[in-house]
Amino acid sequence: MSIRKQVVYNQSKKQFDGFEDIGEGGDGERVATQVLVFMLVGIKKYWKLPLSYFFIKSLTASEQKLLVLQAIAQLENINVKVRQY
Repeated sequence: MSIRKQVVYNQSKKQFDGFEDIGEGGDGERVATQVLVFMLVGIKKYWKLPLSYFFIKSLTASEQKLLVLQAIAQLENINVKVRQY
């Protein structure tokens, strides 16, 4: 999903928002232009549930793979059955 490229000062956090954030404990140096969203979707019944989102500028295939595997591992930790095709 594309987003507006913008950096703003967050008064309550006393920091700038709008940079990459892929959950590594700190903001990136590049301004985010996209959001990567992971969604869970029901198979037998129709439902959708947002799982996580990451503000990014770009990701390599290996970085995407790592995020997907981490999401699947976290779901398996809470006994959610993930069907992979």
